[in-house]
Amino acid sequence: MTTYTLENQHLKAVITPYGARLHQLWVATDQGWINVVQHCQKIEDYTNDPWYKGAVIGPVAGRLRQPIVVSGKTIAVDETDKPLLHSGSLGWSHQEWTLHSQSKEELIFSLTAEQTTNSFPGKVKTHVSYRLLEATLCLEYHAESSMPTPINMTNHSYFNLAPSHTFQKHRLQLNAKQRLEMDSQQLPTGKILENNSPEYNFLKEKEIGAVTLDDYFLIPDSGAVGSLFHPAHGIRMDISSNQNGVVVFTPASFPAICFETEAPPDALYHSHFENILCTPERPYLQKVHFAFRIIE
Repeated sequence: MTTYTLENQHLKAVITPYGARLHQLWVATDQGWINVVQHCQKIEDYTNDPWYKGAVIGPVAGRLRQPIVVSGKTIAVDETDKPLLHSGSLGWSHQEWTLHSQSKEELIFSLTAEQTTNSFPGKVKTHVSYRLLEATLCLEYHAESSMPTPINMTNHSYFNLAPSHTFQKHRLQLNAKQRLEMDSQQLPTGKILENNSPEYNFLKEKEIGAVTLDDYFLIPDSGAVGSLFHPAHGIRMDISSNQNGVVVFTPASFPAICFETEAPPDALYHSHFENILCTPERPYLQKVHFAFRIIE
């Protein structure tokens, strides 16, 4: 598979068109360049990767109950009685994106999704840009649809700011006082919970420790999502987005943490959640920034 690289004195991002994935992200430190995202050793291994490492997720990230109902039409996207995860077999993480444009500072990948019998409605044209702005990696997602269709994209990179050190020593901070309650299938019940317990309260920066997370945290007024820091190399990552929440996920199989900035999962079925329908009159736009700095 082909890869493309963006590089400046602070960051080096390596992207592959398969799933428009962030393959590697190198941060310059006093101790040399450190790759801070989990990746497959061989680019070809992404086709069988169950963890969606570095992938652009779309059209709908997270879990979504089936069949979906859009504009009164019922559609079973995948033949399964389980919730659809990251848009199932038709998800954009499994597609080969096209390099739309390339410059020294930015790569833009595009994808056109045609409507089929069992698929999300409409003809959707989407593109995602990766841009380096000094020590910040900026991602921007756009989508336009020929008819109403759900769009809720994200990036699924797993971060570890000190790969050769103890992962639990990472310090996490989230600007979230609330999270969504989940049922046994990891679908939102619609109830909003307060982050009162130590397991979920990261308003003040603290070590991740042994906690495991797979939760949607509400971020008031968008903007600053939170930060991640590890003292080994002094790398601090600040996350900001125009989304109202983030799924924070720590997998059991490898030491890393994922920040999926997105609208609430399963939003089609909760009227008090954000509207995720993209229409010809209402295109989709999402932005997320990962800003790095070295703390002495």
